[in-house]
Amino acid sequence: MIFRPRRSLFYFLALGAVGCGGSGPTTSSIIPSQPPSKGVSGTATFTVDVTTGKVKIAALGEPSNKTSRAIFSGSAVTFSTTGLFTDSGELTRKVLNVSLTNNRIESINGSFRILFSNFQNVANPNLDQRANTTISTIAGTGAPGAVDGGASSAQIKQPLGSCFDPLDGSLFFGTTDGRVRRLKNGVVSTICSGLGTPAGMCFGRGPSGQIVYAALFVADSTKNMIFQVNPVAGTVTPFIGKGTASSVDGDTTTATFSAPTSIACVAPADYGIGIPSFIVTDSTTGKLRLVAYNNSIGTISATTVTTGLNKPTTVAVNADKGLMGVTETGANRIQLYSLLSINLGIVSPIATLGSGGVSSVDGAATTAGFNAPQGLCATSNAFFVADTGSNRIRQITLDPNGTPQSPGNWTVATLAGGGSAGSGDGTGLVGSFSGPTSLVVDSQSTLLVTDTTNNKIRRVSTGNIVLPIQVGTSTGAVSPDPVRVSNPTGYYPGNPAQPYYSIYSSIASGSTVQLDPWSMIVPAGVNYFQFTVTVEALATTEATPSATNNVGPSGAGSPSVMVRTYSGGLAPSFNNGNLATAGFGSITELAGDTNSGVWVADTGNNAIRRIGWSTNSSFGGTTGSTGGGTTGGTTGGSTNYSPEVVSTIGGTSGVAGLLDGLGSVATFKGPTGVAVSPDGTVVFVVDSGNNSIRRIATNTSVYQYDPSNPIYYTVTTIAGIPGSSGYFDGTGKVATFNKPFGIALSPQGDLFVTEAIGNRVRRIAWTGADPALSTSYIVSTIAGDTSTPSPAGAFADGTGSAAKFNDLRGIAYSPTGDLVVADRLNHKIRKIAVGGIVTTLAGSTLGFGDSDTGSLAKFAAPTGVSITPSGYVFVSDSGNAIIRRVSPGGTVRTVAGRTASGTADGTGDVAQFSINIAGSSALPSGDLLVSDGTRIRVVERIITSPN
Repeated sequence: MIFRPRRSLFYFLALGAVGCGGSGPTTSSIIPSQPPSKGVSGTATFTVDVTTGKVKIAALGEPSNKTSRAIFSGSAVTFSTTGLFTDSGELTRKVLNVSLTNNRIESINGSFRILFSNFQNVANPNLDQRANTTISTIAGTGAPGAVDGGASSAQIKQPLGSCFDPLDGSLFFGTTDGRVRRLKNGVVSTICSGLGTPAGMCFGRGPSGQIVYAALFVADSTKNMIFQVNPVAGTVTPFIGKGTASSVDGDTTTATFSAPTSIACVAPADYGIGIPSFIVTDSTTGKLRLVAYNNSIGTISATTVTTGLNKPTTVAVNADKGLMGVTETGANRIQLYSLLSINLGIVSPIATLGSGGVSSVDGAATTAGFNAPQGLCATSNAFFVADTGSNRIRQITLDPNGTPQSPGNWTVATLAGGGSAGSGDGTGLVGSFSGPTSLVVDSQSTLLVTDTTNNKIRRVSTGNIVLPIQVGTSTGAVSPDPVRVSNPTGYYPGNPAQPYYSIYSSIASGSTVQLDPWSMIVPAGVNYFQFTVTVEALATTEATPSATNNVGPSGAGSPSVMVRTYSGGLAPSFNNGNLATAGFGSITELAGDTNSGVWVADTGNNAIRRIGWSTNSSFGGTTGSTGGGTTGGTTGGSTNYSPEVVSTIGGTSGVAGLLDGLGSVATFKGPTGVAVSPDGTVVFVVDSGNNSIRRIATNTSVYQYDPSNPIYYTVTTIAGIPGSSGYFDGTGKVATFNKPFGIALSPQGDLFVTEAIGNRVRRIAWTGADPALSTSYIVSTIAGDTSTPSPAGAFADGTGSAAKFNDLRGIAYSPTGDLVVADRLNHKIRKIAVGGIVTTLAGSTLGFGDSDTGSLAKFAAPTGVSITPSGYVFVSDSGNAIIRRVSPGGTVRTVAGRTASGTADGTGDVAQFSINIAGSSALPSGDLLVSDGTRIRVVERIITSPN
């Protein structure tokens, strides 16, 4: 039997029972009481005494474990074990014999998985890890100058603001002699010169968050301007600012700045307008300025969004938590703002970190002190500060249970630097800096610091520790090597990737099965260790996940669902392979077929990706296509299956184009939508950047077929004129679109497409002729303003052209034959019935709030919709960073996530999504796959007790 994870999934939460035996004595022994690690969720926690072989199994949430973050005391399944047994080897191999009992009336049919958490050596869980950090010099001799070359011989004059390109591996930084320099692969080079003081810089971001390489934006504090630098050509172009030292709002011809020291991208460029939004610090006037495209005047403008700061110096964006931090150098503190409120024009600090006095005291952010902090950067759950006056690098972490609005939930700790000015390399608290002004996190989770007075670039490395590092008070030895599973079936995404076992057998009601031995490598020095397991089983019928009712203005999802990362990492990348190591650029929409395949529109990589089993099939016959969306079958032959993989079916990362042909050579430009035939042999793609609709079909003439190999697919353009935006109905060859975005496929083979700028819904009907040709399709308009190719966004229910939309995004086809669309900037979910009759299913005004009445519920920029077989609509509510559920009658509930964005996996009330959530795919069980920026997340229901 083959495990097919694309089928419906749900979690079991279980109790545990303990047997005796193992390598130790058979008499009773006591394992020290160790509650599960903070933040752990799952089925049960195993605590293993290596010396005695005794094992304690605790179901998460049982009364004996009240300190656990777990919510449930499930009894659906039960673990038991005879203990830990020792095998031979230098790295000692030990074995756990474990049994699993099904306590439910229903059988567990087919395959299921046992997912493992991180293994924790719990002898000294609070060991302070700062001793493992090191400071090193990676560029600059210390002598001021402008000499390029090898990093150890290059000369740098007082490096200032910096930014890092995670895809290219380049550190860009400004210098006081008016240059922008690059450090890449151990070589320093000059990008451009002739600027005044390039004090701050950032990359622009494209529609799905990807870096726009030709746009490095630089805040010049001497010339009082924002420049745009092309890092490839080295050209410098004024972006905004007249060059006079004042602070006047206005467009590019009138706006002025006064010593801008930092610029940060706070919102990516939207579709149709290739200009991101930035926050600029006007340091001498104490203002934050928003630089963005102004729709009312049709050009870029600068607007003051807050005043009264005391020398604001650097802006850092934590998109995962929806936060923006600003170092207020003159007041020796950090101000936190909500990203969502900034983009809505409501700007005031939500929290102030630091006492305001001149000091370098660590502790709670309410009493901790800073000394002229300047540089600031962010990871998903921490800020890092270049505390210039104290010559230290500081770390500010948020309590896992805390809200960012409360300063008492933030803790400040010195990460590196002894306090005295110097340039010594060494361990974190021994090495030294002299006036560090800027810092960034690179792709290896280390900090790169512009050590200004020392004329150097320094690195703060944490070894194998992930930022932020643990800062504790305990001392004593603990084995640095974690326990490892030595015989896993595979790994699922995590940091690091975590193992799982696939179990290929059913468990009847009330039955117990002996699992295959859990083989583990336990390094010498590990006294006892702890881990959590979660049983993930398959379901074949729908049971829509639980949801909560939140009246607003904030809320959280249900504790009865589980959210975890299915594939992809936190940073953009382009990697094929298993689920744990694969990477995506930015994902807009995804769709599943009935053959365990998941098809992904990887917008940031200009590619169409597939997740599924790799097969090598020898066919006795061939498969014949019977139309645009359905196929025939296969006969004879044999198939060999390989583990589940992520593969690229068409398109190349970094290459935007419109080339038809085999998937291995075809190119796309920012694809956003994807729909797939049930059997997975025909895929339709919204190639948004090309204003075209593309078709990917299985090449069935080959003798051997592997669905993960792009050479077995052929790409053709079936509708739209490439490179031409507009509005025209007709055959696919002559029809035009205006930024098509989402796509849905009906059982009859019709395609339905939304337009983000055209604000229309179009139908593409197949005529029955050759499905690979654009002359075989007819494009017509279902609903939306047809008076102009680019109608202004508006709202109106009505029929056909009388209906009005504002930035249409996702679309789904319901079992009743209706269409459901995400009307993003109207903040509504709309329904389109047969005949083009448009009504509002749910949504009123911008905000957040559930309701029994759809017209009273509130959304914030919903982007994606998908529908279960029973007609429930899942909504990717991107502005609120949560997943919502709308019933066929319009009742709105919250399924998973919190109104504060983030990256955490866990139960629905703890897990967080980013503001980049876009599309989703509802599984037959009612569970959900969600595109979340560079990751795919799965939302699954939980069964907690016997039935």
